[in-house]
Amino acid sequence: MTFRALEIFLAVADEKSFGKAAQKLFISQPSVTQQIKKLENEFGFALFLRDKHNVELTKAGEIVQDAAHSILDTYHQAILKSMRCIAVEETLSIGYVGQMNIYLLPEIMKSFQECYEQYDIQTTRLVPYQVTTSLEHGILRMVLTPYDLVEKDPQINFYPLYYDRHYCIVNAGSPLASRESLSYKDLSGFTVLTPSEKFCPDHMRLAIAELKCMNINCRFELGYESNNAALQVLSSKKKIAIMPGYTRPTHQNLVSIPLDNGIQIKVGIAYSETLTTLEKAFITTSFHVLNSHG
Repeated sequence: MTFRALEIFLAVADEKSFGKAAQKLFISQPSVTQQIKKLENEFGFALFLRDKHNVELTKAGEIVQDAAHSILDTYHQAILKSMRCIAVEETLSIGYVGQMNIYLLPEIMKSFQECYEQYDIQTTRLVPYQVTTSLEHGILRMVLTPYDLVEKDPQINFYPLYYDRHYCIVNAGSPLASRESLSYKDLSGFTVLTPSEKFCPDHMRLAIAELKCMNINCRFELGYESNNAALQVLSSKKKIAIMPGYTRPTHQNLVSIPLDNGIQIKVGIAYSETLTTLEKAFITTSFHVLNSHG
């Protein structure tokens, strides 16, 4: 039995689904099934009652669930106490793209420094084309980034944290501003701002290509990068920018509306060198913070 096996078991118990647990942990469903079978063989009894529609803990599984929480809590506390005994000071340098310093990093850093208060964290904002260069040249050791900015570089490793989505950024005076969600067809009659090649990750290329294939009545205009696009949307009620959640602007006269295009944007931490214990702790903290709300 491993700590990872217990984490998988608890994910299935929480999600009540092998598929949802696999998605949450960024592993395949067969891997989840295999780990649960190994645990059940090791314990000698069933942990779950399952059929085509439901996955429920057995009475024995409920007891194991309480024990698993206790074991993992003890393990994490041991790591925490060990880290506090380290006398050498260490500073974490984290790169990020977009507005992650507003949407993601504050909560992660707060949670991390509650446990590792003696360590400093320095953050650096990057534009998309700087991500791989900063890692390859050792300028930064870790970058919080969408996967498609680093997936083509074999020298870079990636730890997935969560899935983001696209939003439509509209002027607060736009007729779309009160909508709870939008589809591509809703953009008919508007000008859609597109990023330049230098600032365009693959998930944005896919969204723009899909929108152009719809052949709806909308114009396309170069919006450069996110801050520039936001200014253009502020100046016109007929302009719209499509952005991932981590780059959404926070201006009071701009509204971010979820775009239902089905595109999932994998976001995580990219790194090119072997991680230190402290860096691993930061990644673990990031995962738990970003997945603690469902």
